[in-house]
Order: sequence, then structure tokens, then C-alpha cells
Amino acid sequence: MPSDVSSRRHDQIVLDLAEARVSAMTGETHAAISLLGRARSAAEGIDMVVLTDELEYEAAGIAAVLGDEREARALLAGLVERHEARGLRRFADRYRRDLEALG
Repeated sequence: MPSDVSSRRHDQIVLDLAEARVSAMTGETHAAISLLGRARSAAEGIDMVVLTDELEYEAAGIAAVLGDEREARALLAGLVERHEARGLRRFADRYRRDLEALG
């Protein structure tokens, strides 16, 4: 069933993102970057805002943990901009708070 395949694909993306975050937090930079890349590759062609936003948000968090604040800021700023454009102010505010927390 196509829905089973897409559900498994989504699950794998979420698992890769979680493992990437843990790898970043434990200093395993190469593993974190590799897992994030795998999640991004798996998400290519998916037109589902919830998933793409989650991917970008997690990528921003991973970048911040790895010390790449410039990348983290760029990703969060993109999320703020896209949500403001859609009129989703509460979501934009959430990402804005994370952006401000970076200093």
C-alpha cells in the first residue's frame, strides 16, 4: 500500500533526525551530519509542510548544537518568514523565540 510506504518513509526521516540530534549532542559530528543528510535525501520530493518544517527545525537545532549558529539562524529565519507569509503567527513566534534564544 502506498500509504504504508510513505508512513515508513516519514518514520525513518523522524528517526534519522532524532538520531542526528543525539549524535550532535554527544559530539559525534560526522554521524550527525550524515544522518541529517540521509533525512534530507529521504524527504526530497515530499510536499508536506509539517514534515519539511520539522526537518528544517531539527536541522536548525542540530546546527546550533554543532556550533554553526549562522546556519541555525538562517534556517530559523526561513521558518519565521514562511510562517509569517502564510499568516501563521503563532508558529512564526515560536521560531522567532528560538532565533532570539541564540543570542
